[in-house]
Amino acid sequence: MVHPDRLFLARCQKLAILKDSEDEIDVLDTALILRKFLYDTSPLIDTVNKKCVKIRYTVPKKSPELISLMGSSGMYYSSLVANEVFSRQVVSLNKKLFLSYELFHSKGSYVTVQDVIKHAVIVAGAVHHTPNPKEEFRIIAERLEGVYVGHLPMRIHLLSEISEVVLKGIDPLITLVKKRHGL
Repeated sequence: MVHPDRLFLARCQKLAILKDSEDEIDVLDTALILRKFLYDTSPLIDTVNKKCVKIRYTVPKKSPELISLMGSSGMYYSSLVANEVFSRQVVSLNKKLFLSYELFHSKGSYVTVQDVIKHAVIVAGAVHHTPNPKEEFRIIAERLEGVYVGHLPMRIHLLSEISEVVLKGIDPLITLVKKRHGL
């Protein structure tokens, strides 16, 4: 059996590589690692952390300015990556709030961080490829279908951004685990 610390560091390295890939399937594979890290039966981050480090995920704060970016389409996408527009308007969230953070609004409903990961894992092929998904996943697919950020489908691009936020949030834990093993 692989020691959890070793597995954690290997998964962090892999996530860092996959999140920056231009290949849709590579980025899709980040969903499996994100699931293992954040909400598996025994999330790997929790197993390794043992409540030593307070993990926080920094995302743009929702604000009236952000909502006004919706425009006439009634749809907006909130980038998770801090940029010049949101650099001073961020909030640090615990895991539960991060997983429920709203990423994408369309037709009066929203898609959360956990929705994007679950869709990728259960429907899109990161673990399973479900041709006839349950209603909740079909709705997510419909909301994200045909929407692109650059050359990647929105559902894939969002996985890349989620991965970046997670890696920044767990950086203190990565440092601690490396220190434990003299790395």
